[in-house]
Amino acid sequence: MYFLSRRHFARNFTLFSSIVVLSYTLMRVMSHDRLTGVFHDGLIAPYLPWFLVGVGAHAWWQGRTSRGGYILGLAMAQMALLEIADATGASLFVAVAISSMFLGCIAAQKFRAVFSGKILVRVGVASYSLYLLHQCIGVTITANVAASLSLDGFWSLWIPMFVAVVMVGCSGLIFLYWEGPLNRWIIKRYGMMLSRKSF
Repeated sequence: MYFLSRRHFARNFTLFSSIVVLSYTLMRVMSHDRLTGVFHDGLIAPYLPWFLVGVGAHAWWQGRTSRGGYILGLAMAQMALLEIADATGASLFVAVAISSMFLGCIAAQKFRAVFSGKILVRVGVASYSLYLLHQCIGVTITANVAASLSLDGFWSLWIPMFVAVVMVGCSGLIFLYWEGPLNRWIIKRYGMMLSRKSF
């Protein structure tokens, strides 16, 4: 979608996300399992508003505050729809909190400085590996440990905190020894390919 029309990407993606989320919500409410599955698995409907938050924050960062605010508002509306439909991964409260964090970093230098510390920057650099590890492995370990120790309520909160620290450490090592070197290799090869084409 981005490469088809870079200039109108924000508009096109906002429209696409709105149509898909609305359709998914309707299919879910109507208990149309087959089409719900298509929208969930094929078009990642429950997760599109999260991407839309990023699009809106980017527009705001570029100084287009009215467009950014409009897109962020639509992202919140979509998240509310998904929460009404009881969709996995939908949380209006978390979406508002994350959007506020983005806007706070854009608007206030002091707030941005908090997230520019060395430790958080290193975690951010390795965040894709962290996402991949924690999405399945971390969540599974947390659930199994809690079940095996018969922990719930307040005491069970320590398990995901411990697992998160372990996952951050693992993702840092993966970035240091695998993802980082591979990125540099790809960039180097891409640069060589471009230099050959220029002659």
